Amino acid sequence: MTSTRSAIYRVSLQVSTSIPNPDPVTGGPATVLTALREVDTIYRAITAGAGSTRRQLREYTGNFFTAYSFRSSEGILRGLTVGGGANYRGKGVVGFDTTRKNAIIYGPAYTLANAMVSYEWRFKKSRTIKVQFNVDNLFNESKPILTDASETQEFSYVFQTPRRYAFTTTVNF
Repeated sequence: MTSTRSAIYRVSLQVSTSIPNPDPVTGGPATVLTALREVDTIYRAITAGAGSTRRQLREYTGNFFTAYSFRSSEGILRGLTVGGGANYRGKGVVGFDTTRKNAIIYGPAYTLANAMVSYEWRFKKSRTIKVQFNVDNLFNESKPILTDASETQEFSYVFQTPRRYAFTTTVNF
């Protein structure tokens, strides 16, 4: 099995700066060299992740869902379907630590579970009524997901969609 990774980087930069006074390195008066050092520092920070894994990439993800329909010839279970599943997202790249040679900073992995139950009634040969109840985020995971960070702070999150219920009715004729 081979794995191919590609990355596209777009950088947009707008810098407004003035020559500092005094020179932070020498303590003397500001010079063009001081300004060039500042520009170099900004450039290094912007390109810190170049050649590394892109942000929000997760090495492992997986989805699983299964359902079982009872098809016994007679009885109350005929027409009943139950199902469940899970969505797994592995740890994601959220930033780079420039103090440790651009070491990758990872956000945590998480798993969401879903479930459903339905019942279908048949009338005549081609008419059916089906009712279905779905629950998304079954265990009501509410921990925020870290999406962006630096070596000094975590600063961007998204929230899980809270537990959600859905009831549907389908009529075929």
